[in-house]
Amino acid sequence: MGLWGKPKNRRAGRGSVLDVKMRVRPVRQARRHRVVFALLVAMLAVVAAGLGQRGWQWARQRLMDIGLFALTSLEIATDGIWLKPEQIRQLAGIREGDNLLLIDMTQVRREIELIAQVESVSVERVLPHVLRIQVKERDPILQIQAIQPEGEAGVAPAVFYLDRAGVIMPPLPTLPSSPAVVRAFDALPILRGLNNADLRPGAALESRPVRAVLELLATFESSPLAREVGLAVIDISSPDVLRVTTDGGAEITLAYDRVASGLDRWRLVRQAGQRLDKAVAFLDLAVTNNCPVLWFESSAVPPLKPRTEKLPRLRRKHV
Repeated sequence: MGLWGKPKNRRAGRGSVLDVKMRVRPVRQARRHRVVFALLVAMLAVVAAGLGQRGWQWARQRLMDIGLFALTSLEIATDGIWLKPEQIRQLAGIREGDNLLLIDMTQVRREIELIAQVESVSVERVLPHVLRIQVKERDPILQIQAIQPEGEAGVAPAVFYLDRAGVIMPPLPTLPSSPAVVRAFDALPILRGLNNADLRPGAALESRPVRAVLELLATFESSPLAREVGLAVIDISSPDVLRVTTDGGAEITLAYDRVASGLDRWRLVRQAGQRLDKAVAFLDLAVTNNCPVLWFESSAVPPLKPRTEKLPRLRRKHV
């Protein structure tokens, strides 16, 4: 008995402790069950992944063995003049009988795109037995006359080409081309002022002078001048201006950073000369305050040569 009241009931206190212990035990068991279940699920997933991989390998090997998707037809089309279908076939590295599903089309496209003359490549898988490759070659817009090593100690003249993106293209193949192709390439304007070290096929030229020349040609094509004047030579040897020689013998100087406005001024000066029965012999459009100009008599200017609109396309196709 206590000093101030009834004796304490020790059984009541022990009952509450036991009750807590009884509630904790089922919680722990539930946790163990969940852990065991998770481990079983993980083991089953690993086993299923292994079986699935082996099953896929078996199925793939069966498809290869029975030739269900064996390559029987390689269709190659090209619209240019540099690459022949057989060359494209060799670059692709594909043989008849290869499994069509296992051909790495990205790799095939990359191998062909490494050729400097190629602008784009399309590779298409046509199940069950056909692979189609279509190659679009670059269109040259300028020719670059240069020299290149020949033999052990000699050099020989060579003509490289430049496309609209400023990419260097190698000389034409040594195989004879059609007369139309030769005429079209010979009629391209000549670009002067580049070093031989710059003429690396496949390299894109991004210098300020080259960008100005590409702007000149793009703007000139849509200008009324293109119907009256032909461009023969474009010289970028100067660090500040480009010099254009027309097929009529006129010399025009343009500033690199004012090409489009310079063409507009050229057209206005030409129109003024026509009213006086004169033709431009020399015109400096790099000067901003005035236009230094020398004139020809119009009768002394040779007629404009017929223009070649586009290079002919051969559209080769091989199946």
